[in-house]
Amino acid sequence: MQTVDLIISNASELVTCTDPELGIHKKGWLAVKDGLIVAVGSEEAVLSKLHYESVKNAVLVDATHKTVLPGFVDSHTHLV
Repeated sequence: MQTVDLIISNASELVTCTDPELGIHKKGWLAVKDGLIVAVGSEEAVLSKLHYESVKNAVLVDATHKTVLPGFVDSHTHLV
């Protein structure tokens, strides 16, 4: 079981960079340990990988009505 520092829950859309296309998780959850993503997906998928005490002690961010884009840095474009 994994321990974590941060859990982001209930994202309306959690967008991940999976190969060969984007992964879009409705009501997505994300778990982070020491600045690295350790679990992503549905509530059940993420919580099944985590140690119970870790979940109790982690910072919990409710992302209801939000889109979460982990790993996207400076994601804007300039028209040529």
